[in-house]
Amino acid sequence: MTEQPTEAPWGPLVWEAMAAQGEHEEQRCLRPGDQPLPVPNDGPSMHDLVIADLDRWPEEDPAIRDAIRGLLADRKRIGLERYGSLLQAHNGRNARRDLLEELADAAVYGRQLQAELGDGPGSAEAFEAYEHILSALFCAHKIPEAR
Repeated sequence: MTEQPTEAPWGPLVWEAMAAQGEHEEQRCLRPGDQPLPVPNDGPSMHDLVIADLDRWPEEDPAIRDAIRGLLADRKRIGLERYGSLLQAHNGRNARRDLLEELADAAVYGRQLQAELGDGPGSAEAFEAYEHILSALFCAHKIPEAR
């Protein structure tokens, strides 16, 4: 079994899974079109900043706010397990590209949810969420590339 590098750019669970499948760091990083794995730095966690922003969001239902807070905490934990680092600014990745790709995926999932709900319960909220995602995608596309 291949030894885990001392400075693996992802967490031990990912390394163990890759080693079990016979993958090596070079194979994992060099897929066509992939961005580099995030490089940790001294900056704050983006998850923590978003969680703090929730308190300023005009949501009246505290249960929804708590559910989102929990979801973000779970995503932070999963990111640490997979990549061995927090999501931080200036991590060597193109944040605009990540945003556009994730919003495009969210739009597809939103449309899938609409199709699956049809006219049933939650369909109006799913449609509204889908419209917001599309709006965010168009808005994000107008952000200039970083220099």
